Amino acid sequence: MGTKSNDYCSQCPQKDGCKDVYRRLGQSDAPPVTGKVFWAFVAPIGLFTGLLIGFDRHLPQAWAEQLRVLAVFGFSAVLTVAAVWLGKVLHNRRAKTTPRRQPPSDGPSH
Repeated sequence: MGTKSNDYCSQCPQKDGCKDVYRRLGQSDAPPVTGKVFWAFVAPIGLFTGLLIGFDRHLPQAWAEQLRVLAVFGFSAVLTVAAVWLGKVLHNRRAKTTPRRQPPSDGPSH
């Protein structure tokens, strides 16, 4: 990776359009979505993985292996879906009690 970004961009036929897109994105007034992405994707996957590990460690080894795998997966899936549903219910309740922000207006509306 001995090339500098200026050298790399100078060879690109879309270098002017690319810079314009990043400039516009940097000036965006849209609210950040990082928290929503985390709670919608990362948290459920992490919860499911943690539940898989926990149930696999603590379920009795005496069960038949196929039944044990099915039980570990089933318990983890049910609890993950329940947690996502509960999170959605709590979010909807909070959204009803919290007033929404109005987007800034660009000028007088007629």
